[in-house]
Amino acid sequence: MQTEQELLEQFKKENINLYRLTEFIETENKIKLDGIEELIRFAHDNNINNMFYFYYYLKGYGLLIDEQVINKFHLDNEMLTILKDEIMEYNIKISKQDYSKPVGVILYCMYDGMMLEVEDNECIVGVDIETPEDACKRIIDSHLEEIALFKEKQKTMP
Repeated sequence: MQTEQELLEQFKKENINLYRLTEFIETENKIKLDGIEELIRFAHDNNINNMFYFYYYLKGYGLLIDEQVINKFHLDNEMLTILKDEIMEYNIKISKQDYSKPVGVILYCMYDGMMLEVEDNECIVGVDIETPEDACKRIIDSHLEEIALFKEKQKTMP
């Protein structure tokens, strides 16, 4: 993914003005093009010289395995004892990421009432990001034998 400065320079060379947006544009009438070069080619073919862009960022707090996520999996305190170290390790890894850098950019162009869009998100913060639910499921799955043994012990206890 290009830096903002590189992106601005690329479009300036193509005589296209770019305007930074403060929020994502949500619309039903959109066409996704295959890459920045296609968007530039389309702009030249249709005499478009103004476009918009929006850099987006991840927010670490939404990626943590918190009580709400744990409740979705109906984990009791005993099962949490088995999983807590790995959950804590995951949350520490997530909280140490640098969320000040964008993870993607979306470029927009208006044409005949349609929004043409290109998204570039090749580089995501340097780690594999997964939803907290997926991370929790992965952690549970990696401890299925321990959990099964624990449940068996519980059944045999008076």
